[in-house]
Amino acid sequence: MSKKVIGVTGAIGSGKSTVSAILAKHGAFIIDADTLSRQALLVNEEPYFEVIKVFGEQILLDDKTINRSMLRDKIIEFPTLKKKLEEIIHPYVINKTIELLNRNISAKFFVIDAPLLFEAKMDKLCDLVFFVDVDPQIRYLRLRNRNTMSLNQAKVLEGSILPNDVKKEMSHYIIENNGTLAQLHETLFGLLIKLRLLN
Repeated sequence: MSKKVIGVTGAIGSGKSTVSAILAKHGAFIIDADTLSRQALLVNEEPYFEVIKVFGEQILLDDKTINRSMLRDKIIEFPTLKKKLEEIIHPYVINKTIELLNRNISAKFFVIDAPLLFEAKMDKLCDLVFFVDVDPQIRYLRLRNRNTMSLNQAKVLEGSILPNDVKKEMSHYIIENNGTLAQLHETLFGLLIKLRLLN
């Protein structure tokens, strides 16, 4: 694998997906860890059965699919279960990511979009890491507008992972996302030129 691999990470609501979407427009192949995590929970995938062993069949809907909202509520209420869930899902996500990185994909470079990039040790697969940073007030407003989880839920989930300051120190570039979409485009375009990824 000769193409450069960039990890994109940041706090919930920081704009990682937006950054990845912009990078895709500039020729990147995006590997979305959240999508792979959801895939891991599909019926008949190996992690599906492991999750049922840990959480019980009460987390299943009538069609035997996993109730992801209930699963999220349980790991928020019981942090030890969050660690067990990650131990089941992270290896699956990593293996699928490596499979994609090893394919002969016609892209200028790869992007691994992963909120838990460092926690899952997926930064080891990357040549560079971009940390997407945003002011807390802006981030919480985005979370409230997104309406997929409460601010309290986000804070509880983030309380069990590496602090953002530590992640910033471990990253190669900090992408400030406090301005407009046009400003974010400009920032990333300039960085890609600097990294010689637009040739």
